[in-house]
Amino acid sequence: NIRALAKKIREKKGILKNESQLKRSITIPILPRTAKIRSRSVSRLKMELRQLGVELGDTKAHFDDAHVGRVVRSVKR
Repeated sequence: NIRALAKKIREKKGILKNESQLKRSITIPILPRTAKIRSRSVSRLKMELRQLGVELGDTKAHFDDAHVGRVVRSVKR
């Protein structure tokens, strides 16, 4: 029966997964990740666009003023 076979496969995969997790928890030391340096910046984006021939000018970006335009709804009770 295909359902019985599928059930056996799922059980076997679950057992293998649990064994793998137990093995990793014993053998692999927990190390903190080193912080990555941000690879994206507005100045770099502008520089790369200039190299492609797109002139942006010195206007402010739309995301600089995004926090100004937000309006908080008043709470009615």
